[in-house]
Amino acid sequence: MARPKNSRDTKLLKEIRDRFDYCLKQWHDIRAEAAKDMRYVAGDPWDPKAKKAREDADRPALVMDELNQYVNQLVNDVRQNPHAIRVLPRGAGEKDQEAGLRAGLIRDIEYKSNAKAAYLTGFEGQVQRSYGFWRVTTKYVGDRTFDQELCIKRIPNPDNVLIDPDTKEVDSSDMTYCFVLDNIKREAFKEKYPQAEVVSFSSEHMQLAPQWVKEHDIQVAEYWKVKTTARTLLSVDLGDGNGAVAFFKDEIEEMEKSTGAQLKYTVAREREVEEREVVQYVTNGVEILEENAWLGEWIPIVPVWGREMYVDYGAGPKRVLFSLVRLARDPQMLYNYYRSNEQEEAGMTPKVPAVGVEGQFQGHETDWQEANKIPKAYLEYKAQTEATGMNPLPPPMRQPFQPNFAAYELAADSARRMIQSAMGISNLPTAAQRQGEKSGVALERIESQQQRGSFHFIDNFLMSIEHTGRILNDLLDKVYDTPRDVRLR
Repeated sequence: MARPKNSRDTKLLKEIRDRFDYCLKQWHDIRAEAAKDMRYVAGDPWDPKAKKAREDADRPALVMDELNQYVNQLVNDVRQNPHAIRVLPRGAGEKDQEAGLRAGLIRDIEYKSNAKAAYLTGFEGQVQRSYGFWRVTTKYVGDRTFDQELCIKRIPNPDNVLIDPDTKEVDSSDMTYCFVLDNIKREAFKEKYPQAEVVSFSSEHMQLAPQWVKEHDIQVAEYWKVKTTARTLLSVDLGDGNGAVAFFKDEIEEMEKSTGAQLKYTVAREREVEEREVVQYVTNGVEILEENAWLGEWIPIVPVWGREMYVDYGAGPKRVLFSLVRLARDPQMLYNYYRSNEQEEAGMTPKVPAVGVEGQFQGHETDWQEANKIPKAYLEYKAQTEATGMNPLPPPMRQPFQPNFAAYELAADSARRMIQSAMGISNLPTAAQRQGEKSGVALERIESQQQRGSFHFIDNFLMSIEHTGRILNDLLDKVYDTPRDVRLR
């Protein structure tokens, strides 16, 4: 809901700006490496300075893509074998029938919201740049109802999301805050938020929030925050013969206050519990535009990470995320370099095969010009010219030159194997080689060996889908809270 006009929370805005700057700093290196990954995937791996130097010297800078066949192989395997959320009964009191109903409802949510597209977009980001995202949100069932339903939406640009960099869980379910960013033109901002206090941004606003207020654009962000409240959980015996029952201490105090009587109970155990509440703020860095309570326990932004490692570069261990193509970048550039040099050397092949003294071809020009295209029984030349006098001249010579294609092919094949090793891809036999295979088991082993080399990406992907299932399961009773017809799949 929109906040009341003239309301301003200076402390909250400072927290937002400080946390945003902290996120930018902590994620900077990972995002910079991801940007390089995307340039390789997009077919532009050359360093701009090196490429310009080659172009200025009229030297080739070829891009021979060896990466996308393996990226597409992994992504298309997930396309062919789509993954979805499974619901299993687990814990005391859980029943197969209820789990089946929840599974059917979640399947319908996935179907209606085209969750496959959201999952695939996140997975492509994970494979190509080491991170991707999707989100869980709600929408109204229709224009003339207050009933809402859950849906899963894709986040096309992963760089529009910044999450708590101090998370430890593989699915980041422990994140305490998150930003979802959107840049809006100043004119568009006025139209979208007409009730905003600030619609004409000054230089003071740009100095206060330089990352948010820019010359032509305004950065608007969803700031998701987990608020925790400490509560004391008591295990009490009310003396009714039913044994110990768990109550929060404030619940007992509220019951005593409402009844006006002192309850008789014995405290067996107690512990402190942190109760979570998720809130969404929409802000431009200088003003809180909206504040919306979220019904769920978790922030509904789901990341999917590439390979995670902690590497010490001299300043202590630091988290690093690897894409599928990260370690294949150098051998890909080596491959491009070999192919560029091969083309350059091929271009050095003489286009004029015969060289002679000026005047030697006089009277026989047509024969020599046609010799490369039309077979000739013989070619004649003048053994003497006016310039050389009576001394006989040797016949015209061919320019000997043999490009080093064999050496380049060996080097390029070596670079190709380096790419396969870096990406965990086995060197599969060709279709012609497979014709000699008699055993289908042998072929299956080859395929499974290839899949194991990159299965850690799929495994992380499945853990993110599992967390999406927890988010949806937590929200079902809170969103579908009115009698209605619900379709199950």
